[in-house]
Amino acid sequence: MADDKPEILYPSEWHYRIIGTAEEPIRNVIESVMGNKKYKVTASNQSSGGKYLSFLLTTIVDSEVERVSIFESIRSSEDIKMVL
Repeated sequence: MADDKPEILYPSEWHYRIIGTAEEPIRNVIESVMGNKKYKVTASNQSSGGKYLSFLLTTIVDSEVERVSIFESIRSSEDIKMVL
């Protein structure tokens, strides 16, 4: 049976869509997780009722371990509702 995982060549530019309820806590989580690693955060969307905000985090990941670690670290924060 073939492995359905896409092949990702590292280093690779990677994008995380981060959803939460307030901009400052979201930015604080990103800053804490990313540390000195170079990254860019762009405000993306707001829900129609204004309750949820999304941001796009773009960075270069050097390995699958790093990619998953960033994802898990951001997702584990109480201030983050979802990471895609």
